[in-house]
Amino acid sequence: ELSLKNADGKLVKGMVPAQIKIAKNGEELWAYGGNVIFKDGKASFSVTVPVNETAAVWDISIKEFASGKTASIKINIK
Repeated sequence: ELSLKNADGKLVKGMVPAQIKIAKNGEELWAYGGNVIFKDGKASFSVTVPVNETAAVWDISIKEFASGKTASIKINIK
């Protein structure tokens, strides 16, 4: 589950569109990314990693369109 908070740490009210991008070794995995809508500060998104996926670090970023801010995280796929 994803959450979108304002500067005061409170969930953002209303609906805010966002885009999720996933990359492996600098190459975007466009089939795994997508768009989400935060509704009253909450959204969900999941990715099914294939069992034969090679080990790598995946970069996951999400950009919300109300402010244009982006957050990202790296995860290890083993």
